[in-house]
Amino acid sequence: MPRLPAELTLDPRNQQESVESLIVSVNELVEIEYGEPDQTDTPAQPAVTSTATSVRAAPRWESFCKRALDVVAAVVCLVLFSPLLLVIAIAIKLTSPGAVLFRQQRVGIGGELFEVKKFRTMFDGSHDMVLSDELLNARYRANDFKLPPDHPCITRVGSVLRRTSLDELPQFFNVLIGEMSLVGVRPLLAEEVALRPDDDQALYCTAPPGITGLWQVEGRSTVQKDDRLQLDRMYLEQRSLWRDIKILARTPAALLRTSHAH
Repeated sequence: MPRLPAELTLDPRNQQESVESLIVSVNELVEIEYGEPDQTDTPAQPAVTSTATSVRAAPRWESFCKRALDVVAAVVCLVLFSPLLLVIAIAIKLTSPGAVLFRQQRVGIGGELFEVKKFRTMFDGSHDMVLSDELLNARYRANDFKLPPDHPCITRVGSVLRRTSLDELPQFFNVLIGEMSLVGVRPLLAEEVALRPDDDQALYCTAPPGITGLWQVEGRSTVQKDDRLQLDRMYLEQRSLWRDIKILARTPAALLRTSHAH
């Protein structure tokens, strides 16, 4: 089974090549089969398969309900949290120069790249500095593509946002336009997907990433890499609307465990 290209990076100089390489590779990894339409021209439900595992194809009603839940919840949360969004934006702007939002390319369903939106938690330009510095970049990768919570690049406001996961509130916009879902696997960088086992690379691309998921309710940032891979595989192979609802019900309690996030 072919691997996603290991050379995929977020370096803007290689971004176009990265997008093209990723999409080509995912097309080789994931085969989407459609049944022949019947005489009434009603399209058959797709079954997503890979050479290593079969993924349950959700019934059409379940897919519709999941998407409806995503849209309704995203609209409600954006309206309810709009004062908080404004306060956070002002706090970021007053305490450090730079944009309010941090935008980054992540891998979505089908291997398509999309721009995830988060509140900026680092000093402006810090992320580019980490990527360009050989030593810092090596530490960043070794820490599973995350900075430690006490890293000097993280602002004071950013530290609070990370501990409470409030930096992820803008992702409701990603959910609203269909790039993400309320529940799913963690949205990964192209490099992270490329480093996963062959079977998991294909499996990851069969569903949109989520704001919350099993990795969130089982321990957030304290979940080790191997355990997170197992949780992602478990969710993707057994996902259902009822499982999503149970994960959503457990999410508020997980968010209160701020010591588990960074």
